[in-house]
Amino acid sequence: MESTSPKKTLPLIPLDDVVVFPGMNLTLGVDPGDEEEVLLVPRSGDEFAAVGTVARVEEQVRLPGGARATGFEGIHRGVAGAARTDLNGTLRIEVTPWSDPSDRDEEIRGLEREYRAVVEEILELRNAGEGIRAFLRSISEPGALADTAGYSPDLSYEQKV
Repeated sequence: MESTSPKKTLPLIPLDDVVVFPGMNLTLGVDPGDEEEVLLVPRSGDEFAAVGTVARVEEQVRLPGGARATGFEGIHRGVAGAARTDLNGTLRIEVTPWSDPSDRDEEIRGLEREYRAVVEEILELRNAGEGIRAFLRSISEPGALADTAGYSPDLSYEQKV
């Protein structure tokens, strides 16, 4: 992986036994206040993953009963660094943004072909619509292609992290 920009400090939102990848959208019952970005970090028990996903705050809504929910979109991976609690009690963490390498050697190309073939076969066996197949074919970056495995219910938390 390659660093994409300087470190920044973001609010940490732990996700229990859930892994969010860049490009994924999810809604959580949290209120990030006026923050534009957060770091979503997988947690299993007391263990936090070393890498999370920097996510953009998309939409905030008030739920019946007054609670708030927020929609997030994963933007890119971020390596978690030092953490501290701010004056409002929010846990903030230093994040080093990372992106996937752009180089493709023959091994990477071979893995891409193999992964696409396996997923195409699974989609065919499950009678998946053409939209999902077109989505898979439209992905050009190896990292983004690998991230699609994160949608699989067949992978364990440990495999996704």
